Amino acid sequence: MNKTISTLILIWLSCFLTSQMLSQAVMDFDGINDNITVPNASSFIANSQLSISAWVYPTNPNPGWPDFDGIVGFRNDVSADFYLLHLSSTSIEARFRNSLGTNYDIVYNGINLNAWNHFVLTYDNSTLTLYHDGTSVMTTAASGSITSTTSALNIGFIPFQNNPFYFDGQLDDVALWDASLSSAQVTSLYSSCGLDTAASNLVLAYEFNDGVPGGNNAGIGSIIDSKSNANGVLSGFALTGTSSNFVGDSKALSTSFFSLTELSCGPYTSPSGTSVWTTSGIYSDTIFATAGCDSVYTIDLTVAAPSTDSLTIDECEFYISPAGNTWTVSGVYADTIPNATGCDSIISIDLRIENNSTASIEASACESYTSPSGEFVWTTSGVYEDTISNMAGCDSILLIDLTIGELSVSTVTDSACGSYTSPSGNYEWSVSGMYADTLASVAGCDSILSIDLTILNIDSSVTQIQSELIAHLSGASYQWIDCANGEAVAGATDQSFIAMTNGSYAVVISDNGCVDTSACFDVIISGLFDSKERLSFQLLPNPVEEMAILSFSKLLPSCEIRILNPLGQEIERRRVLNRQSIELDVSHLDQGMYFLQLIADEKIGLQKFLKI
Repeated sequence: MNKTISTLILIWLSCFLTSQMLSQAVMDFDGINDNITVPNASSFIANSQLSISAWVYPTNPNPGWPDFDGIVGFRNDVSADFYLLHLSSTSIEARFRNSLGTNYDIVYNGINLNAWNHFVLTYDNSTLTLYHDGTSVMTTAASGSITSTTSALNIGFIPFQNNPFYFDGQLDDVALWDASLSSAQVTSLYSSCGLDTAASNLVLAYEFNDGVPGGNNAGIGSIIDSKSNANGVLSGFALTGTSSNFVGDSKALSTSFFSLTELSCGPYTSPSGTSVWTTSGIYSDTIFATAGCDSVYTIDLTVAAPSTDSLTIDECEFYISPAGNTWTVSGVYADTIPNATGCDSIISIDLRIENNSTASIEASACESYTSPSGEFVWTTSGVYEDTISNMAGCDSILLIDLTIGELSVSTVTDSACGSYTSPSGNYEWSVSGMYADTLASVAGCDSILSIDLTILNIDSSVTQIQSELIAHLSGASYQWIDCANGEAVAGATDQSFIAMTNGSYAVVISDNGCVDTSACFDVIISGLFDSKERLSFQLLPNPVEEMAILSFSKLLPSCEIRILNPLGQEIERRRVLNRQSIELDVSHLDQGMYFLQLIADEKIGLQKFLKI
């Protein structure tokens, strides 16, 4: 009875673990609040081609708003979407949204309910492709990239504002790649026995073999990444029983390799049940599965006598020993485990009993808050109580002082010169219209702004007629400048400007708070236009439909009249003698803007008129 207690306890644990390791595990999601999050996972695929793959076993017969089933992927609904979503009983939605916010969608009507489906979504910088069970089923042209390095990879749910889409069913072998898998690679992935974790461009791999299928896995808080890059955080799972937990592998497409060190008191039966060994040694055993994917065991077996051992145990409130004794007080105890072969294991147990704990925290959320245990969702501010069990099984009572914020929606009217940058800084608009922008508050509540935007643009075009420059925009403020030095021409603040010296000139136009500068115009003065005096006259009416009257301050012995188009090109000329007023017929002109130029007494005059 007192030879080697450690032998018997290890035999007991070995029998238990061996029976549990006969099949690989998959993850069962309850469609209510089960989810796995891999923070900042987009950093592995930012600015690259990408692929995501998974085995999917959907069980929701009628997914639809607001109960779509998010399967796996990224989604911030702004600049980083790449996901799979169970859209209806027979359809799946695959989406890619680039960093500019442009999304590209595939909706495929071929998902099989209550059966294993293998999906791969790839993007190669020009084409988005969906594969189902190793075959390409739909493609669409796409462009852009995901530049975000802080977006989380979501497994078993897809976030959507305050209504996440939780998956109802099972998932296995979820993988992320920083490359677009080829058709041959997808076919090989579908037909192979599990993931090849050494495959090129594989950056994240979750095989869900962390827990005991259908067992008590409450101590597991994360899913191990087989690439050792980023583990996934579990939330909302019961982690015990046949759902919301690690469960048996129904798809049977994973070959497993195990190395066991076994200590037996008496004959040892192999995991497959096909062999019985009575002497120590290294043995090989195979459990055959469907699809040719087997579980292969290498067993280092020691056949020994009964043993003694010692254990240090931490428990909450009470402890039930391997032999079935119940202890409620800390101390050192002896326990005896009878073995089926007749060898007893005597265990010395150093037991430490722990008590429950209480703590207070402050929390804030937008619209709703899910308690740390995942058991409650609260939508109003207040003080709440939640219970979390630690690995020892002791309850931690949390008093949560919760503040719930609200989503706000408002409308603003604004204007800008030339272009407008949105309050969030995410957009720049150069055309008037109604726009939407989103601002995130400290509590995570979004402020949705509807912006009635007016873009103000200044017409800085200028018509040159010899030495006279005329700005097209009326009713503004003007300052003509010398382009040679950028200085203002003194007193030149009218819509038109006559250069008195050779040079290059431009106009600075101010209108409705906006300022713009025209192009520079070269002026070379010669002959008649050396005159520094202007001829003043009056044209009525203006606008004119057929006839207008030209009036002068005195009788003119001779006057030359020219009509110019907006480009300064002469289209009509006439001369009159000894007139103080002239009747001008413009009925033959097309509707539009014209210039009337008069030359008399070695003076020149210019005026714009509108033909209607």
